[in-house]
Amino acid sequence: MRGAGTRLFGVAAAAWALSACSEDPDPFVIAVRGPLGGKAFDGTPAVTQVELRVRASDGVERLVSKVPASEGSLEVPDSAKSGIGALTLAGLADDGAIVAYGRTPPLELSGLAGQPTLALTIFVQRVREIAPMVALTAAPAKPLCAALGGRYLVVADASSTNADVVDLLDLTALREAPFTTAPATLATAGARMLALDAAGSATLLDVAQSAQGTPTPPAGATFAEVAGGATVLDDTGGAWIVGPTRVAPPSDLVLRLDPTGTLVARRLTRARSAAAATWVPGRGLVIAYGLAPSGDPPGVEVVAPGASVGAPLPFAGDGQPGGVLVPLDGARLLRIGEDGKGTLLDLACARDCVPSATAIADEPRATRSDDHVTVVEGGALIARGGRLSLLSADGTRLDLLRDVGATSVCSAALSTGGAGLSIAGSPLAHAVLAARP
Repeated sequence: MRGAGTRLFGVAAAAWALSACSEDPDPFVIAVRGPLGGKAFDGTPAVTQVELRVRASDGVERLVSKVPASEGSLEVPDSAKSGIGALTLAGLADDGAIVAYGRTPPLELSGLAGQPTLALTIFVQRVREIAPMVALTAAPAKPLCAALGGRYLVVADASSTNADVVDLLDLTALREAPFTTAPATLATAGARMLALDAAGSATLLDVAQSAQGTPTPPAGATFAEVAGGATVLDDTGGAWIVGPTRVAPPSDLVLRLDPTGTLVARRLTRARSAAAATWVPGRGLVIAYGLAPSGDPPGVEVVAPGASVGAPLPFAGDGQPGGVLVPLDGARLLRIGEDGKGTLLDLACARDCVPSATAIADEPRATRSDDHVTVVEGGALIARGGRLSLLSADGTRLDLLRDVGATSVCSAALSTGGAGLSIAGSPLAHAVLAARP
């Protein structure tokens, strides 16, 4: 007798999906879906083998089953259904390279048995491509993206109090009206979301408790000082709203939201605008370059974990917008400026620091308010001047994915490994996946 298993079956034009075998004549089924209008493992080079893996909380993936792609289904063995983890599907080409990939958000895997009413879908897409993932209930005019609680992609609209909430477990979108005013900035930490409108009015949502409130800014700070700024996620579950990244007006304030809903304010040594910002594990929040009302601000400042103020590093300002900033490791950052040229910043430099040249280059593009970087597994999605590009994890390869021109765009890193993406005027949420190891 076979124990309770889980088998993949195809839905919505996908020839693949997964299910749990048991004595029950109606086994639990996990759907496997490809991009809208396509099939999960289509594309060139062809997928010849499909691997089922379990991804543990430490990021290690363990192979549990492998079948030829032509079989169209496989079962999840009982040995895979224990602990917290994610089910992963990898499509391999003849040479063994992973060319298609998908996984669930983290789950209590033991809960997969005996739940025939649970809806679960794995979205599989080709690596290094933009793929339509789910239809939204409405096309946003100016999208804002945020990932919430590991399970949801929120696509809000800066011209509306409405938002689409995409459930990554079953790939459905639900229309909600969570905001009292149209948001200009979203920040999420754990199950909490902070929304700031252009004037600095704030709403704090607690999804776990289905509660909504009006937060108070930290002493000596106002939400208006960071409204419109970029949101940068740290490696301890917090989210930083960085006022100096907005195109105007200048700001020296950064706010951190932690998963408990606590807000903390930190000041830089100088106010600036159009700066670049990123989080570097082991160092903290890095703010680089940008424009100041008079004179150049320090080229680089770091707000270290636990620090009360920013600390300048010995890089001189250059009187230019920061462009975009991508962490490559614990010390090196890649900066792509308005001129499209890439330079490397070494945060370990102790004195008279000068950026070094790199082979990475892009088209010259003026700084825009929707410029941002989303770090994903295996690389980073760069939105810069309306160009969407994917940077390899080592910073040596930059591939243009799409040029959306004047259309605004947003993205957020997802627990499924890639980024969720929304383009103004499009009724679809897309997904981007970097190359898999």
